[in-house]
Amino acid sequence: MYRHIGETMIMFEHFFGLDTCVQNTTIGFQDEGQGVNIKESQDLIDQGYEILNKIINTTSEEGWFELVDTPFFGSVTKAKLFSHVLFHNTYHAGQISLTIKRA
Repeated sequence: MYRHIGETMIMFEHFFGLDTCVQNTTIGFQDEGQGVNIKESQDLIDQGYEILNKIINTTSEEGWFELVDTPFFGSVTKAKLFSHVLFHNTYHAGQISLTIKRA
C-alpha cells in the first residue's frame, strides 16, 4: 500500500500531459504483494511529492478547470482529479497508520 501511494502520485502526472516513470500496477489490477521494498516505496513517495509540487506550481489558475479523460471517472477537471489524489492518499495513509498502531 505504501508503494501504491507513491505510484498514484506519480501516475497523476500522466493526466497533466507529462511522461510518467511508473507502470500502472494497481488501477484495474489485483494486488500481488508488490511494494515490499520499503526503500523503493519511499523513493516513489518522494518522487510523487516532487511531481505534485511541480504540478501545483506550474498549472495556471485556468488550467485547473481543463477537462482530462480518465479511465475511472470519465472526463473531469484537473482540480477534481487532483482533489481525488489527495483524498485517495489520505485514505491509504490512515490505513497505514491504523496498521502500525494495531499491528
